[in-house]
Amino acid sequence: MISTLSGSDMSQLHALACNAITQSHAKAFSEITAKKLSPTQWETIFVAHLCRAMVNVAHRWKNVFTKAAPGLGLSMATVFTHQTPYVKWVNGAIRRRCELADVLLVVIDRTSSTPKGVAVLVQAKNSTAGSVTLSSRSEKNQFDLLSTRPKFDVDAALAPTKIDLSHLSPDSALVYGLTSSSSTHLPSRHSGVHHWLTTDGLSGSAGTYKVTGEDCLAYLLTGMLPGKFGWEFDLPPKGNGWKTIDAASPRDDWSTLINYLLEATFAKPLTATHSASMGRSSRGQEDVLYLTAKNSSGRPMFFLGYEMTNSMAMQYFSQGGVAETSNWQPGSLDNETSISGSGNSTDDGDKSVTGEPPEGGPISAILFEIGT
Repeated sequence: MISTLSGSDMSQLHALACNAITQSHAKAFSEITAKKLSPTQWETIFVAHLCRAMVNVAHRWKNVFTKAAPGLGLSMATVFTHQTPYVKWVNGAIRRRCELADVLLVVIDRTSSTPKGVAVLVQAKNSTAGSVTLSSRSEKNQFDLLSTRPKFDVDAALAPTKIDLSHLSPDSALVYGLTSSSSTHLPSRHSGVHHWLTTDGLSGSAGTYKVTGEDCLAYLLTGMLPGKFGWEFDLPPKGNGWKTIDAASPRDDWSTLINYLLEATFAKPLTATHSASMGRSSRGQEDVLYLTAKNSSGRPMFFLGYEMTNSMAMQYFSQGGVAETSNWQPGSLDNETSISGSGNSTDDGDKSVTGEPPEGGPISAILFEIGT
């Protein structure tokens, strides 16, 4: 991945991201307190504010990139949604089902003629002391999915099936993200105050159903730039989608899954006028794009874009996208749509059995792109 950054640059990027993420937690907790929200809603609020914080991360990182490598550009796009893709698999004679993850983190390197990406899936949990013991059936299913990596199907129409991630290493792309459920920071092996911690290497703790935070989230995010965290994935040729990669032989299952998630999340139709506005070369770096929409469950979601001209995210939009009941519409950060709600489903049952429609579609995602 990115090789032009020095150790000093990396330290600066980490500090800037850590500060922005800490501020996002404070804002989330302030909203929780002011609205007297139920603890069942907290995870949703923390994730939403984390996604919002990425504008600040991108704005601060841009200056570091410009100094480190003049001409090197950075763009960012993030989507928050209450919705989440579900996956299903068979364990012996038992059918299992759970949400795939809460947040998708992606870094795309566009500095070469063949863009490459690295991705991480994060399962978010609230924590009071930097660790969580998982007890419900849905929580245990999630832990089994990430720690044992069974072959699974995405539970949605026209979605990838028989995804096998068992051979990928190191174990640094399927992680838990623990966020402090109070104003007190979580203990970390890194200096400073941290309200989001992550832990990877889950295969080594399969069956324990206990998660303990290790690294601050900013450390993981910054570490994705040189490829220290996450698994690399390929991007389809311009104008093609995840099905192109799915049809390849041999199939790259991780690339298939990540491209599917990116398309399901970002490829939503825009109005022609706003689509043209996004592509204007005159857009300044201080001009942050903010859009709102409703996901297929009718809940509000938002999109934030920064310096998106010529980005891969822009290409997803320009492709026309998948059918949705409502398009993205321009909005204002000063008048944000409320994202309070019941949060993602924690259904313990199998909706494909009960007859209820499965959750599917977009995932909350954070996408950074580095290029010229």
